[in-house]
Amino acid sequence: MSAETIQLSPRHLAEFLDCDPRLQLMLLDVAGLWPQVTLRFTSVHRSLEENAAANAETLIHVEGPPYRAVDISVAGVGQVNADRIAAAINRKWEYDDTRPTLRCAVSAPHGTGSHIHLQSHPRTKIRKIATLQA
Repeated sequence: MSAETIQLSPRHLAEFLDCDPRLQLMLLDVAGLWPQVTLRFTSVHRSLEENAAANAETLIHVEGPPYRAVDISVAGVGQVNADRIAAAINRKWEYDDTRPTLRCAVSAPHGTGSHIHLQSHPRTKIRKIATLQA
């Protein structure tokens, strides 16, 4: 299955249009793997105050434009599916070849709880041998 609808607020839509194009493509990959009809954004850009309230460990949601991070709700999807989708994204996309431990998709519960955090960097690229199979 894949998402038929991407649900986002007017604010998130405006912010998404100012996202790094690699991040936009990553989101389309996530939508193609999504096991429900609706995929819902929960965060793109944040003020410093919003970032602190989200218990964020980095400032990636504060930086931009171009914005380099998107959070997606996994409510109803389950942690197993969230982990599967994140793993597929990380097999296809390389965050930064100078920092191989950093990933484009993080699904482990963090911040305010379970969600998929997608992020890009100016050096983010599709891996030479890329697959999106989940």
